[in-house]
Parts: sequence; structure tokens; C-alpha cells
Amino acid sequence: MATTTQVDEVCDLSDGGYAFTIFDGYGDGVCCSWGEGSYTLSTKGGLTIASGGEFKASETTSFSMPFAGDSTPTTVPTTQAPVQPTCTTIEISVTLDDYPQDTNWNVVDSSGGVAATSPAYDVSMKGSTQVESVCLLAGSYSFDIYDVYEDGICCSWGQGSYTLTSANGEVLATGGEWLGPSETKTFQLT
Repeated sequence: MATTTQVDEVCDLSDGGYAFTIFDGYGDGVCCSWGEGSYTLSTKGGLTIASGGEFKASETTSFSMPFAGDSTPTTVPTTQAPVQPTCTTIEISVTLDDYPQDTNWNVVDSSGGVAATSPAYDVSMKGSTQVESVCLLAGSYSFDIYDVYEDGICCSWGQGSYTLTSANGEVLATGGEWLGPSETKTFQLT
């Protein structure tokens, strides 16, 4: 997983009161369920006004300028999510054949963007079932699964298969036996 640091600079705030609010569209903050994200709000002189990462939908810190560092900013975590799209968790279960290193998959949204991709499978995973949970926004998707040797994941070289299941147990796609470089199944989330 790549780590990215985003730095935004606001220059020369005039004297007065301010509120800094950080939002998370999925309502689970930026730490720690899906990575070790964090934020820091500081002055040009390096005084920390607010920092954190564990919150729900948003967190607001009120502060005054000039900030001398001797006053305590007020931080108000917000548990009610802002009006933003929510995601639906699906489970992608792949039972690998005898050559797991030849298999990979993508979930692609209707605009062609890759919404999720498989981890790298290796020979030690032969015959095992690998399960990934993916959170997707409502919309149309395709599940594209690839096999380097163009013989699918079933049945000549093992009993591989895949199943995509929604949170309520609905099977969105299933398969494993195909000829050619890939197989594509489409599904819709509402």
C-alpha cells in the first residue's frame, strides 16, 4: 500500500476565529481500519493546532488567530456523516487452481476506473480460497478475472472458482471455467 502525504498551505490568516473540519465519506475517519492515516493542522512556526485521525464522519477544531500555542483549541468529533455517497461491501472469494500466480482480477466501474484489484497470488496459495472485502459505491461494475495461460481456473489444473457476494448474501457473479485470457461478469449495486 502506498503512503501519500498531502500538504496544503493557507497563508496569512487574519486575526479572528476559525474552524478546521476534516471529513471522511465512509464515516470511519482516516485511521485505523483501512490504514494509518492522520492529519496535522499547524502554524507556519510549527505549533500544532490540531492533529488526529481516529474519528467518525468528521472532526472540527475551533481556534483563534493569532495562535500562540498557550490556548487549547476545541475539538468536536462528529458522529453524523455528512451527506455523501456510502459504499456497499461485497465479498470476493477466489478458490485458486494449481497455478495461482497466473491469476489476477479487477473490479471496474462504469467509467472504466479500477475500483479494486486482486492481491498477488503465489504458488503457496495453490488450492486455497482467498477472500477480499471491497467497499463500492452504488453503480454498474464488471468483474474481470485473468489467467495467463488462458485456460481459466477450473478444471484442467485444479478446481478453482470465484464468487462475488453482496452484504445481504446475494450472489452477484460466479464462475471459474473459461477459455481465453479473461472472463468478465457484470453486476449492479443499488
